[in-house]
Amino acid sequence: MGAVASYTFTNVTANHTIVASFTIDTYSITATAGANGSIDPSGSVTVNYGADQSFDITPNPGFNVADVLVDGSSVGGWPTTPSRPSPRTTRSAPRSWPRPTR
Repeated sequence: MGAVASYTFTNVTANHTIVASFTIDTYSITATAGANGSIDPSGSVTVNYGADQSFDITPNPGFNVADVLVDGSSVGGWPTTPSRPSPRTTRSAPRSWPRPTR
């Protein structure tokens, strides 16, 4: 029958029950890393409507994060500098508002 916005009992001559159940909208974020680094979590990540999702981006030793693309747009990269404790310093990438999957 599919989802309905309302239901009307007509000509009621006996007891009835009505139960409405709901499910939250979910969205998919696909996370991938190029060579010489990693992103965690990776792959297809399912996120509930209104939730936050962070990603840790870690370059391999001797490499920098050259750029991060979110929905095809650059949000920048960051170099590893001597002021940081390790070339493996991680950063969280900002999340985007993904399209719903149904």
